Amino acid sequence: MMSLLLTRQAASPRGPAVTITRRFFVSVGEPSAQAAGAVRPKRDPLRYVMWDWFTTEVYPRWRRLHTAYALAGGAGTAGLVYYGYGNLSAPAVRDRMLETFERGDITKHDDTPVAKVARPELIAELQEILQPKTSAAYYVIVGESGTGKSTAVREAVTSLPYQPQNKKEPKVRGVVYFSAPELPQKFSVLLAETVGYEHDVADFRGGLRRWMSLTTKEEGALKIQEEPEATWIPLSTALENVADRFFAKHGRPLVLVIDATDYIAKKNRAFLETLQMFAKAMADGKHLRVVFVTSESATLPIIMASSYFKRATVKEVNDLSDADGLEYLLKRGVPRDRTEDAVKNITGGRLIDLVKYADNYAKYPSNAAYRRVMDTGTSEDIKKGGLKKDDKFFQFLVRHGAIERDVALDYLTERRLDHLLERNILANHEDKTYTFHSRVVETFFRS
Repeated sequence: MMSLLLTRQAASPRGPAVTITRRFFVSVGEPSAQAAGAVRPKRDPLRYVMWDWFTTEVYPRWRRLHTAYALAGGAGTAGLVYYGYGNLSAPAVRDRMLETFERGDITKHDDTPVAKVARPELIAELQEILQPKTSAAYYVIVGESGTGKSTAVREAVTSLPYQPQNKKEPKVRGVVYFSAPELPQKFSVLLAETVGYEHDVADFRGGLRRWMSLTTKEEGALKIQEEPEATWIPLSTALENVADRFFAKHGRPLVLVIDATDYIAKKNRAFLETLQMFAKAMADGKHLRVVFVTSESATLPIIMASSYFKRATVKEVNDLSDADGLEYLLKRGVPRDRTEDAVKNITGGRLIDLVKYADNYAKYPSNAAYRRVMDTGTSEDIKKGGLKKDDKFFQFLVRHGAIERDVALDYLTERRLDHLLERNILANHEDKTYTFHSRVVETFFRS
């Protein structure tokens, strides 16, 4: 038995290189008595070798790899937190809303083909409403279906002049156009999407408060099952906050256009009252102007009946002149011998009627044949309301052209009056008078 002393240099995970010395006993030939009586080490030499290999080779590499993973995980976590706060936090949502208004967005809408007629005076008037220097009132833009008011409002929004304070600032419009959905329950959710608002944001401080108070997010958040009011509550607060920021940055109020107000008036009058209350409050604050656009005569009395209407200003969009209607039909290729009679007795200056006539006149041999089809629909509508063509109410309207509401109620019940408004037989105006809804309806009762 002979002993071997092995020495080697090895790296240490906790300091400079160290010298490792190991003694091994090796049997050579026949063991001598001295070798036979020698004491062997208590541990197997192979275990020493394995431990040496682990401490000098495996552990340092594992430690370096573990450190790299830890650094990568920490960096990833920090990145997620930064992204969440920068994109999902309440301040980030407000920033996106501000950018949306500065850009001047228009929500998706269902366009009915309308006449492309230049109306520079109307567009200029609407632009003064949509980009005011100050605001102490909210607006109600009203006009009969087919007058082209919604198209004119959208054109006014897209053609608004930018007003940056200096060349380095982004170009700013400061208005968002939103068309209300047919289902009022979707109103607030869709409006939130349009203006860039998100209800479920990363609320870090709120989460800490909920954790400390032992409440859940569902318990602390608004119950959004009741729409449109539930989403409207935080959304209205966010709109007010963004309006204040916009005014501080650009020195003029924001504008929110709500088109198709008729859908809300028909199915949820209480929520329409809530919107008017908000519009009045914003008019008092002078940092946000709300503009309602309504197409139906039946909606205007509902809006005017509200106690919040006193801070409203009404802008009525009327038909084109007969001369402009005649010019449009001629440009559409309608023969001159039919255009004058068509404008006088069928279309007047109503854009939608002009478009329909230009699209379909060739299907009828004469204007009289075209008008008979239109008269059939009018006759059926008045019969459904329990009325006749020669009733005294219609005779009065033919003689005078307009009738006040109090006088109209002497001839008709309020239910029948509302029926005529809903069926587009009558039109209601800001001065509380009624007229025939369109030229073709007027011609029906005059004939």
